[in-house]
Amino acid sequence: MPARQPTPSDVRVPPHNLEAEKAVLGTFLLNDSAVVDVQSLLEPADFYDPRHQEIFRAVLELAESSKPVDAVTLINELERKELLEKIGGPAYVTGLEQYVISPGNVLHHARIVHEKSLLRRLIRTATEISDEAYTESDNAQSLLESSEQKIFNILSGRSISEFRSIDEDAHEIFLDLARRAENRHEVTGITTGQADLDTLTGGFHRSDLLILAARPSVGKTSLALNMAVAAATQKRPMGDGGKLHNPAVAVFSLEMNREQIIHRMVCTKAKIPMDLVRKNRLGEHQLEQFQRELEEMRALPIYINDTAGLDPTEVRLQAQRLKVRDPNLSLVIVDYLQLMSVKHGRIESRQQEVSQISRMMKALARDLDIPVLAISQLSRGIESRRGPEQRPRLSDLRESGALEQDADVVMFLHRIYRQDDAAREAEHGPPASLVDLIVAKQRNGPIGTCHLFFREDFTEFTKLEPGSNDRAPRR
Repeated sequence: MPARQPTPSDVRVPPHNLEAEKAVLGTFLLNDSAVVDVQSLLEPADFYDPRHQEIFRAVLELAESSKPVDAVTLINELERKELLEKIGGPAYVTGLEQYVISPGNVLHHARIVHEKSLLRRLIRTATEISDEAYTESDNAQSLLESSEQKIFNILSGRSISEFRSIDEDAHEIFLDLARRAENRHEVTGITTGQADLDTLTGGFHRSDLLILAARPSVGKTSLALNMAVAAATQKRPMGDGGKLHNPAVAVFSLEMNREQIIHRMVCTKAKIPMDLVRKNRLGEHQLEQFQRELEEMRALPIYINDTAGLDPTEVRLQAQRLKVRDPNLSLVIVDYLQLMSVKHGRIESRQQEVSQISRMMKALARDLDIPVLAISQLSRGIESRRGPEQRPRLSDLRESGALEQDADVVMFLHRIYRQDDAAREAEHGPPASLVDLIVAKQRNGPIGTCHLFFREDFTEFTKLEPGSNDRAPRR
């Protein structure tokens, strides 16, 4: 029996709701302030009817130019762009008002339009995934990873960007700068908890890749965890109308398990030596203090993934899932780069592998639009140098120059050893190391050095106050 030919009734129309689209556009003609409420939810591509896409685009351009939105101005704008006849003439524009039952329902109608748009994107994405699976153009694992990425892009509202002129972004850029100018003394990025570093960098900024590097046992992980707690503690205006929230922090630990990390963070806050926890020698008062700080720590949105051997693709997917779970995710910490490996694809050398990991970490920062702090080792060559030459430099980044190239900020920890300073130990308690935090590269700012104390017993970094006699000469 010959196969049945498809009939017109077999062709399924993509999800859409033209009445809701017209109600949204008609509301703008009755109440142009509704544009502010809707523009954060919809973009022109969310409209199914191409005419409605052009009308909404014209509405946005009028609003961004601080011009009133009504039937007359909208018709004039469409005529100026030579689109008026294409969308049906002035009668079509003025006829949109009849679909408005109540201007107060505009957000409800906008959500309908947005939901239908998501369904259409999901259908397109599912079709692409199905076609790729049928053609077997890639191995199953790679296809699963790319499929999850596509689904995440829908969840996050991310689509492939088109070209935009400076004119389209100028208004929003100035408004953002003006808002920040009102609070000019505040840290513009995510706070690091180190005042001098915040002053030098303005905090950690969105989409930046930051490298924190040092030789082993200098305090890289301790400083990163100090930063994680500081970031998650300071409330910031985020999302939904700028309400204050605690920024969420994701910690990928490829070296320590989550219990060790939590012990470190709580001991730092409670000022309890880590050694007492490891040896089970906590006194009653210290145990109570540990419990109090642990209870406070529970309220912080710090998420820990201690899976050993994660590759950069898995880090990206886990971070994306967390972003969906907690939209306030504002910082990702990876400890540390050299423990990662690329599991898929042909890698000819370790240097090439680290270069690929570096690029993927930068892509993660861009995709999630948050800073990514990656910890890295320094090469052993630094130990063969003496005197001032022993201070780390960019060429000491281990295994790849791509780290220096891809990173927006490169920081080094350099410990200054001085064993005979009894006065310092009497004041600060042993052991307290003097450490320079060197900002060796900052793509959008100055470089410089912050002088810190590192209390190794409870893994805390604090500022070295100006004029202190504890400033040690560099080796």
